[in-house]
This record gives sequence, C-alpha cells and structure tokens, in this order.
Amino acid sequence: MNTDNKKMTTSSSRYCTGLLLLCGNCNSKRLSAVLKAASKHVAQTLYVQHVGDERSSGNDRESRRLSVTGLKDVGVLRACSRRMWSFYTTAYETCPSVDVRLLMTNVKDARAACWLPDKRLDVVLTTIGFPPADVLPYVRSKFVVESFNDVAVMDIEGQIKSDGHQVDDCEEEEEDTVQRNTWTRHDNVCLGGTFDRLHVGHKILLSEAILLCRKRLVIGITVEELNKNKVLSELIDSIDVRTESLQSFLYDVDLTLDYCIVPMSDPCGPSITDENIQCIVVSKETEKGGLFVNEERLRKVSFLGFNYLYYNSLQLISLGNE
Repeated sequence: MNTDNKKMTTSSSRYCTGLLLLCGNCNSKRLSAVLKAASKHVAQTLYVQHVGDERSSGNDRESRRLSVTGLKDVGVLRACSRRMWSFYTTAYETCPSVDVRLLMTNVKDARAACWLPDKRLDVVLTTIGFPPADVLPYVRSKFVVESFNDVAVMDIEGQIKSDGHQVDDCEEEEEDTVQRNTWTRHDNVCLGGTFDRLHVGHKILLSEAILLCRKRLVIGITVEELNKNKVLSELIDSIDVRTESLQSFLYDVDLTLDYCIVPMSDPCGPSITDENIQCIVVSKETEKGGLFVNEERLRKVSFLGFNYLYYNSLQLISLGNE
C-alpha cells in the first residue's frame, strides 16, 4: 500500500483527490458512515463509483439488478433517481466541505468505462466486498485517468467499524419523497439556471437530467443581464467561470451525452427555441417556469411543430441562505 504523502494537502494529512468504490446497496445510515470515513482521507474532490456487480453481497439484489439492467425500465430509473437524491443529500449533511461527485456512466451501462481523462487520482478508497489485490486492476479496467502512478489504496472498512457502524446495519427503504411527473427517458432534455458556485442542489438537478437523457442535454445558463435583479448579483461569477464549472461536473460524471451549454438571456432560454427538446427538468422552486415554457411552446405547435414538453419536477434540499 502506498502511503506517499506528496499528493496530500499541506494543511492536513488528507489527499487532494480520491475515488471511493462503494460496494452494495447502502441505506442512509451506512452511506453516512462510509462518506464520513472517506472524508477523513480526501480534502477536495471525492469521486464515487457504485460497484453493483458480482462483487456485491449475495443479498444485495437491488444493486445487482441495477447493474445488469441499466436504465431499461421505469422501475430501475425510479430506483436510480431515488438513490442519487439520497446520496447527494447524505453527502451534503456528512461532508459539506468535500466536492463529492457520483459517477453515473456505469449506471447507464455497467460495461462502460468512466472517463476522467484530465484528472489525477491520489487515493482509491474501498469498503467491504472488494479485496485489496483487486482494486487497481479493477480501476485500470474501468477508468481512464491522467495517471495511475503511485496511487494509494486504502480499505476504510475498519475505520467505519471503529466509528460504531456495523456492516449488517439495515433500515427500511426510505419513502420516495421526490415526486416526478414522468419517468420516461428522452433523446433531448433541457434545463436552465444560473449555476453559480456549483452546489449540491445543482448536482441533484443535473444528475436527474442525465438520468432522463439518452443523447443530448441542453443547459441554459443565465447571462449577466438576466442576473442583475438577483440578490447580491455583483457576487455572481462571470458566465465563463460558471460555464467552466458546469462543464467540469458534467464531463466528470457522465461522458456518454452530447452537452450543449448555451447562454440564456431570457427566462425560457432554449426551451422555446429548440423544437427537438422533449423534456424539461425543473425544481419545485422553478416549476411554474416549466409550466410557462409549455404555454409558450403550445403557441408554436400549429405553425412550428413544437411539441409539449414532459417535465420532471424535484424537491431540492435546503441550503440555508443559498
């Protein structure tokens, strides 16, 4: 095991960038314990890959089903969405200072490799069900990264147990409080927003859109003129900075889609100018905007052939004053 600290932050003994291989179907209690242990070793960015294949325990039928079937039916899509929402909610509550990113490429296709071409992994963290000798061979087969040289491998299961969490801890599946209007996947999906200082709410919204999209995801990002009436608008990053941050997240978590990020100079953006868009993803706070978009599109049906958009509305977690 490599314990070279050259890639650790100067302010602590934590690594800068890590990959967590999450085996099995974690309930919220287990997930919280795993992320808490992982955050003690990673200070900046933690990528999380759910390993739901033959390495999962024999009783973990849901993980095995998700891995084998991908997103071929509504039930699996609903389960993936629920798991994603629960994951980011737990991550925000457990380790808010770490940029946690759930990799989604293998959710869509268990055979696909995850691409992190411009990233350097410092440490790979594992939990129960993953023999240490298998870790690097697995990572090399499943990931495309900048470098595998001197990557440390750490088994954090012992630390999880020392924190008082048992491997066989279980609880009832949490009720799905994230209501959706449709569970159909579409070739062309859109959403829009300011996307200033990418936070967990943005990650949930974007990940939901990725789950629903087969081919092209269109993201409208507000220009400075549209932001001027927002509270503390002078503190909002430039559109170039926000776009770069948005691209970084999207290309990190799933490279299977064609992303089209466009400046949005009005509240509707590309949702009323792109006739190929079939679905819009909104939060509860912007649901009225989604309904307005459809009103505008319906006006164009007869002479431009615009279709009515399916819309998925989801409740985001509270971020205090953000």
